[in-house]
Amino acid sequence: FKDIIQNSTGIILATPEYHGSFSSMMKLFIENLGFPSMLSTKPVALLGVAAGEIGAIKALEHLSSVCSYIGAIVLP
Repeated sequence: FKDIIQNSTGIILATPEYHGSFSSMMKLFIENLGFPSMLSTKPVALLGVAAGEIGAIKALEHLSSVCSYIGAIVLP
């Protein structure tokens, strides 16, 4: 999967919300891209799903923070 990420012009990250954050599988995916991350300088769109009135807003806030930290360009 690293070849796909490396050759992409951008990526969409999708996650459910678990206890106010993104899934552990998403964290594992991001960590396996190394540091410096292969997502560095790549545009990233975030998609979250959750039940409730505010949806996955907390998971997306957390994921946005992590993506920004590793140098990804988080799209609005």
